[in-house]
Amino acid sequence: MVGGRNREVRILGRRVSRRAASTALLVSIGVVICLLAAVFILRGLEVSRLRGDLDEIRLAETQVLAERQDLEDRLAQKDDPEAIEDEARRRLGLVLPGEEKVVFEGEDGGEE
Repeated sequence: MVGGRNREVRILGRRVSRRAASTALLVSIGVVICLLAAVFILRGLEVSRLRGDLDEIRLAETQVLAERQDLEDRLAQKDDPEAIEDEARRRLGLVLPGEEKVVFEGEDGGEE
């Protein structure tokens, strides 16, 4: 065009109008933005799932630590003479020499 503005540009060796070129550029930018948004959304969902998994693991850890403490307490009692005596009396019905064992019978004839 002589004396006017060139309303065409070359893209990949082809001549296209400036309007088509700007539309293609805007569509390309839109596609890139959509792809980035999809990546961020998927990563957000993955982080959310991992946080849920972490909460479950922390709960399981708390339960295991409580069980461990209970086992450690029971282990500490195994060498305690008083605890051993109490268990021998309760489970086995044993008495110390010189003591007498008294058994009470209930109304139904069985032991209480």
